[in-house]
Amino acid sequence: MRAALLGSSILFSALAACSVRPDGSNGLRREFTLQGIDHAQAYHRSMDFARSCHTGGGILKHATVTGEIYPDTRSAEVHVAWGGSTMAEQITVTQIASDSRVVVAALGHGMWDERELDAAQRSIESGTPTCR
Repeated sequence: MRAALLGSSILFSALAACSVRPDGSNGLRREFTLQGIDHAQAYHRSMDFARSCHTGGGILKHATVTGEIYPDTRSAEVHVAWGGSTMAEQITVTQIASDSRVVVAALGHGMWDERELDAAQRSIESGTPTCR
């Protein structure tokens, strides 16, 4: 009995480890380029989306949003985390010439699906937060 439990425990752990990509995502990610928008503007748009759609109450709004802008590397990161600890979404911005490359990666499960990525892209491209 113990051997069977140990075997299934090891199998489950191996399968769980395989479900996470090297970048930490669950496989859902979206990359797009903002023409003529620098990394600071893209960062502020990303923060507006994350704060508007994931904080302030409501069933889907119990997340902590943090971010950091890195002037030396012309890049930025926005993190959306549940209860301040389990990161569910990460938005990475990198400036390339006069444009910004934006990567939205879903790091959790549940509501973090293609609709979430669509909403993030619409919001960041337009500069107006549009929640799923």
